[in-house]
Amino acid sequence: VVRAMVLLALVAVACGDPRAATTEHGCRESNSSLSAGAIRRALQQGGDQAAAKDVAFIYIAMGPVIMSPLFFHATRTAREHGNWKGEIFVITDRPHCAPPGTTPLFSPSEPPLGSDMDNVTYYKMMKTRVFSLLPLHVMYAIYLDSDIVIRADVQPLLDERFRLRIPTFGVAKSERSNILMFARLKPDEPAHSGVVIAHRVISRICLSAWGNQMLRLKHTRDQAALGMVVRLGVCKPGPLPEKKLASTPTSRRVRNDGPWKMLVHVTRTGQWERLRTLGLLPKLGEQLLNVQGAASDTWWFASNEHCRAVP
Repeated sequence: VVRAMVLLALVAVACGDPRAATTEHGCRESNSSLSAGAIRRALQQGGDQAAAKDVAFIYIAMGPVIMSPLFFHATRTAREHGNWKGEIFVITDRPHCAPPGTTPLFSPSEPPLGSDMDNVTYYKMMKTRVFSLLPLHVMYAIYLDSDIVIRADVQPLLDERFRLRIPTFGVAKSERSNILMFARLKPDEPAHSGVVIAHRVISRICLSAWGNQMLRLKHTRDQAALGMVVRLGVCKPGPLPEKKLASTPTSRRVRNDGPWKMLVHVTRTGQWERLRTLGLLPKLGEQLLNVQGAASDTWWFASNEHCRAVP
């Protein structure tokens, strides 16, 4: 990483302009911005980017969510299907129930005394406070809802974080993203908070304002609170490429055995109840979770075996 930074600095010094790039004949003006791919390639010259030691996947599993079979499989598929070898943190009020291969971060099960915030809003607000719980070496947090299953290598999702790594030359500060999410078409809710990529420093003001807005309103959807701070210009969510990264578990896709993209938000848009009514949950478990045999007929009724084993 240090060598890559030195290479980029030498280009800027030699050409007299940080936006310049070199050719065999000298210097020329570059494009107006550095793409995520260009930054990633520069970093790969100086070290093994795939190790991603400054990145962690984050799940929030408060209350009964920690017992959910979908949550248990979500963390498992991050390893088995996503090839993620880094850290996975679970924010929970039941740290003894954290699935194998994850690190629990304890949080109280209820809002602070004197608060009239409901528990669901309190749980959702925690995604805006993740860096207060994470170890200091974690600079990038990739938050996933507990019902999102991973079906393919997570490298394309990891690469997206470079959009938050350094200021983009040639782009006005007011136009830079300070957090990454899937976009929505609703005017009051411009982004979906089921997948969030945040940076400890770059996203700090956005996360703080977002959480404070939820505290102030007390009973609101986290996405509606985000929309308010977006309109104030505090949060500037950059869109993640949803068509490239995510797919919805429609009945047609389940019947046709896919195709599936990296992220599958299993219960989004009410598809879960439709699949249950049509009797397609066993087939869904076989395709997404590799649940085979008799277990495929009841996997959605199962609970966290690890938690049940702990007194």
